[in-house]
Amino acid sequence: MINAIQSRTQTDEIMGMFWALFLLIAIVLMFVASFLGWIGIILWVVVGILELILFYKMLKRNEAHFKREAILRTALVNYFREKGNETFKSQMIGAQLGTMESINQEAAFKEKDHNVILLVILMIIPIVNFFAMLYILYILTKEPFGHDQRWHAYSQNAQSAAQQLGMNVMTPSWKTLKERSYLLYIILTILTLGIFAIYWVYVLVTDMNEHMQTQWQIEDGLMRELH
Repeated sequence: MINAIQSRTQTDEIMGMFWALFLLIAIVLMFVASFLGWIGIILWVVVGILELILFYKMLKRNEAHFKREAILRTALVNYFREKGNETFKSQMIGAQLGTMESINQEAAFKEKDHNVILLVILMIIPIVNFFAMLYILYILTKEPFGHDQRWHAYSQNAQSAAQQLGMNVMTPSWKTLKERSYLLYIILTILTLGIFAIYWVYVLVTDMNEHMQTQWQIEDGLMRELH
């Protein structure tokens, strides 16, 4: 469990405001590029490459975080079960462990891997790139919300089990992520001629930042009790 928590430095990337506001920055750069001749063409290429990097980073960090959390959830269930047996409190935490295991199984079923490199490559291919982008946006819009909801329920049961075992693990005041309507965001993007996409990408970046930073607070509480 300790390894699963400590490995977050390799998996849980907090993406900065450059990436959150990338589409706005890209629009400005492309406007400037239109006045720069061949230098402008180079700038357009650079913006295109950065866009590929942006979506690769978002897809990759989601999957890396999901995998790390899966290891953590399983390790935490095993730890509480062993602790319950040692302290003869297995029955006291039976309901919490059952719920935690159920959430873990649901996550294993719903949080599937994606071929991130292939998806990014498809973004380069004419015609196909439109559908690839729609699919990528769907993944990035829908999966974090479900993941956050599951972790919220899991962590509450984990806190309850920890307290039954005499551990002082407090979950932070958790404000679950807002559910983003994929269809609505598509419509708003079309109606605003793409301008709404600036906000869309912004929340895709910042929602996962918020989820991970809040989760770290719980993990830090666990680490204090384990040492």
